[in-house]
Formats: sequence, C-alpha cells, structure tokens
Amino acid sequence: MTYFIPLERNVGGSVSIGVASFGDSYNDSVESIPILQRFPWIFRPDNTRITENDPIIMSGMLMAFKGVDCIPVAGDWGFAGVVTSYEIIKFLRRASNEGVASLLRCTPKNNPELVLRRDVALPLYDLSVSNILNYMFYTKFGNVCLLQEDSLVGIISLRDIVRYAYSQLIDTGVKTGEVASRAVIRVSRDATLLDVIDLMLTRGVRRVIYEDGDERRVINDMGVIQYAFSNENLAAMRDTPEEFFSRPVEELPMVEVGVAEIGMDVAETWGEIYRSPAGCLFVEDTDMILTPWDAVIKPFLLGKLPIDLS
Repeated sequence: MTYFIPLERNVGGSVSIGVASFGDSYNDSVESIPILQRFPWIFRPDNTRITENDPIIMSGMLMAFKGVDCIPVAGDWGFAGVVTSYEIIKFLRRASNEGVASLLRCTPKNNPELVLRRDVALPLYDLSVSNILNYMFYTKFGNVCLLQEDSLVGIISLRDIVRYAYSQLIDTGVKTGEVASRAVIRVSRDATLLDVIDLMLTRGVRRVIYEDGDERRVINDMGVIQYAFSNENLAAMRDTPEEFFSRPVEELPMVEVGVAEIGMDVAETWGEIYRSPAGCLFVEDTDMILTPWDAVIKPFLLGKLPIDLS
C-alpha cells in the first residue's frame, strides 16, 4: 500500500510515501513468539516507512498522518534505523533557519545525524519484557524495534509497556510522588512556535506546560509535528517561514491532562497514562508530572514492577 499526501501549492505535487522494503517478508511463525503475543497491539510498520534516500520531511508527514512518533528507515540491506519525533523537531528548527525548500534533499543517507541507527533494535527471538525495559533504560529511548534477521517485525513503545502493565494491574508499592518528574518545563503565554521547539531541544523534553490562570495544559512533540505538517501549514512553512515560526503558542494543539494523587500507587495511573493523548498526568497539589518513564521504568529499576517480565 502506498500513501499519497498532497501538499497544497507544493512544487512537484503529491508525495508518494511507503514504498520501501525491509527485505524478505517475515515468516508467519513469528506470531507465535511470546513477546508478540503479549503485545498484540504494537505498531506494525507495514509500508509506513521511508528509505535512506527519501527526504526526511516524509517522516514528519507520516508521523502527522499516522499518529506515530517513530518512522523506520529501510536501507539497501534491510532495516537501517528510525527517525523519531525528536529528530523531526530538530528538522523543524533547521527549517526555521534554512527554509523548507533547502531541506527537501535532506535524507537519512546524507544527514545521518537525523537518524537513530540499528542500536535501537533487538532480535525478536528469546526476547523478554525485562530485556526491553533494560534496553530502554540503557539507550534512554522509548521505542524498541523488533527484528527477525534484517526484517522489521514491529516496534514496542514505552506506552505499550504501560498498557501491558495496566492489563495486569498489580500494585507496585511505589507512590506517584516517589517517581514523578520534578522538573516541569513551562512555556510563557507570549511564547511562539519557535520558542516551544527551542525549549524541547535545549531541555531534552517531549512536552511543555502551558498555564493560563489555574488551567494547565500540555503541548507535546506530536502536537507540534501534526500542526507543522498539516497541508495548510506545510505551505506556510515553505512560503512564509518567519511568520510561521513566529506564530503564538495559543495556536498550537494543547491537551488536557488528568491528575494523580501524590500518595496513590503508581499502578493506579497506568490506565489513564496510556489512554491520554498527553501521555502523562499532573501530580495533585505539586509541581510534578508523571510520565510513562516514571510510571514503569523507575519502578522497574527499583525492583518493584511485579508484572510478568518474561
């Protein structure tokens, strides 16, 4: 299947996405492997991918279109790596300086700094949940690509792990206040789109907090990407980049965020975290936020994640 995403007033017309190959199709027998049976809902790339010679901009368009934060890259000999939402935020920062037109020839092959390589992947066989959590902690990366030889079978995200933990719903003995993130990054009311992008890059965060009186909402990286790569805004980013990146923060998509009690067991937050578009919760009466990393990786490191880790 090939996706066609029209760009309004785009020179060259529509863009064809998703014709890359990751090598031979994987054998159906992999479906019986325990790790895939535990995570039947994980992202299966199918043709949602780019090649090493495709423009990086295609990854941003695919993220916006498909609602995923990690796009696989196919090389000459199979899986070559991934482009993540963080790389696309970096791409947008470059576009604010150099213009989109000058970046249309920016590809994974000639801009390797915009691609995470094969070290984000693990072999599919004999893989356990514990392996995946350790690997996420080691790489500080919230997605793990599952490989059968050089074929990409699927991608397990940190949110998938939260959903898996929620399906078992066993108390951890860890309170939200013990693991929540204390460094909440706020954006001012007079900020611009470029200010939000700069905050995400300089502070290494996926979400910033917008406050208007007593109301707190989240602007996350996927919201920025979906805003920037809509058909209308792609044209504006190309034709009037200075105006586009100076747009006020109020124009960006913002997500309402639920609240967790500081003394509740972290297991009680899993359901809302994996279902929330914000992917986080505020901690009641504090300046803290509870992310998927806080909710599963930290209890795991404490030896207090009593789910099936096999």
